[in-house]
Amino acid sequence: MTFTKGFSFLYKRILASALLILCVGTVIGAQGEDAFFISERVIFSETELLTVDLRIPQVGLGNKNAAKQLNEEWQTQAELFIDEISTSAKKLFGELEDGGSHWFPFVAAGSFRVGYADKNVLSIPIQYYRFSGGAHGMTYQFAYNIDTRTGKVLTLADLFLSNFDYRRFIADEVKRQMGLEPEIYFPENFSNLEITPEQPFYFTAENLVIFFGLYEIAPYSSGIREFPIPFSWVWEGLQPRFFKKQGS
Repeated sequence: MTFTKGFSFLYKRILASALLILCVGTVIGAQGEDAFFISERVIFSETELLTVDLRIPQVGLGNKNAAKQLNEEWQTQAELFIDEISTSAKKLFGELEDGGSHWFPFVAAGSFRVGYADKNVLSIPIQYYRFSGGAHGMTYQFAYNIDTRTGKVLTLADLFLSNFDYRRFIADEVKRQMGLEPEIYFPENFSNLEITPEQPFYFTAENLVIFFGLYEIAPYSSGIREFPIPFSWVWEGLQPRFFKKQGS
């Protein structure tokens, strides 16, 4: 199974080319033996076949084993992503009859941002971009929402109390926002849209952000669709161990 089919990584292959790997300044927090921090790791290389420019998160948590597992997972994801595109580039380049005189280098790029971070939870949306020929590249977005005390990656279901119908509430709100610009969405999604416990999301200090990848609910030209939902609208349904109402 490839990176682009669900982010399920069943194998790990050694990279064929050398990469420059750097750890740069801390994004959030202060580094130390027991400190909570988020830093950026840069993986960069450039050849005639492939340009690589990935920036992946590295974290320090009170739970050191959890932090180690997360950091290794992000590193492995990056390596597999690069390896997949590198393999495709070498294969296609070798099949060209003109010796590659009209070759446009493939691209493997990535970045992340910190949606939210405190002593309880951490939310990091990550984007990977690949160009492997054709009219345009593809961007993939996924997110890690982490209980910083245990290192557990949280699902949407984990954020809400069991008696709160978050799936219906979110689906209704997403469809309401879609209705503000109905022309940019696939028509069938207005009736078929479903929110599952595994629905991708991230959050900021003010909003829960539900998102859908390219082509999921709209054409490529509409981009990755994000739907911010203010936490103030769902306070009564949130797990208090993760979120506290402002001013309380």
